[in-house]
Amino acid sequence: MDARRFGIRRIWNRKQRGTTLVELLVALGIFSIFISLAIGGFIQSLASQRVLLKLMAATDNISFALEQMTREIRVGSQFIVGPQGDTIEFIRPADISEGGSGNTRVRYVWNQGAERLERELTSVESGTVLAPQQAVTADNVAVSYFHVEAQQQKIPGPWRVTMTSGITAQDKRMQITNYIQASINSRGFSD
Repeated sequence: MDARRFGIRRIWNRKQRGTTLVELLVALGIFSIFISLAIGGFIQSLASQRVLLKLMAATDNISFALEQMTREIRVGSQFIVGPQGDTIEFIRPADISEGGSGNTRVRYVWNQGAERLERELTSVESGTVLAPQQAVTADNVAVSYFHVEAQQQKIPGPWRVTMTSGITAQDKRMQITNYIQASINSRGFSD
């Protein structure tokens, strides 16, 4: 059968050559460099995503803890802040809905060794511990910074409490710290 008769041309020509081994190795080297860069970027983005997910979970947890503290501080009075600003103590009035009959002393402490915030409740009248010191932040949340400032705006008058907390999320190669601040005005007047 004659290929020219059917309009088929010969693709292979004796003068044409295939790729040489050197050309193939150069192309394979360039391809492997691009693939290595792409995989490295992908692995880095996965590590960043892990750290950001940890940070988001920790931020949610510390926000919840600060909200709990804010509710109690808002109705509190007679605030005492520790010398380093890592402790706050105040009197919370009896809560009828909880069946309380007397005022409660609430104490929040930043436990630096355990990297968490802790809370303790004591009866003002009897001095008995109603709730021993326990964590208000989750175990997987690293509270790397906590500072409280409290000042009475007028005497007698309401208190203004400012809390700043820092949480840290880290991975093998990356560490991110997020700071959250809350300012609260107490509703009660105290001398």
